[in-house]
Amino acid sequence: MSTVSVLRKPEVEQRTGLSPSSIDRLEAAGNFPKRMQLSPNTVGWLSSELDEWIKGRPRGEMVPGLDPESQVQSLKKQISATGAISQTRRNHNALRGGDVDQLETIANNKIAGGKAKVLGFKTTKGEK
Repeated sequence: MSTVSVLRKPEVEQRTGLSPSSIDRLEAAGNFPKRMQLSPNTVGWLSSELDEWIKGRPRGEMVPGLDPESQVQSLKKQISATGAISQTRRNHNALRGGDVDQLETIANNKIAGGKAKVLGFKTTKGEK
């Protein structure tokens, strides 16, 4: 006889890594296992169905159930974060190497972009 396991929402969140609202949104769109009513105020998901859903998730692809605009915004944020990390590494390398010209360029770019002054440089907008 096989044992049937039912998971409550906190366990489902833990196993999938999804937020409660993401679970609700995917379920409403038909892209997540359906919950079952356990009592008037309690729902749960079959562990076996959840396991199958996890195994069937695409890897390295867009997530079904999200609108295309959200997909694009998510990808843009990922790309932007990667670029920010790369810029931070370049800034750090310039500091370690003592490249004054590169440091001035960095400071001017930060100021021209409307961002805070970097490293205490006292340059003004438009000054080179």
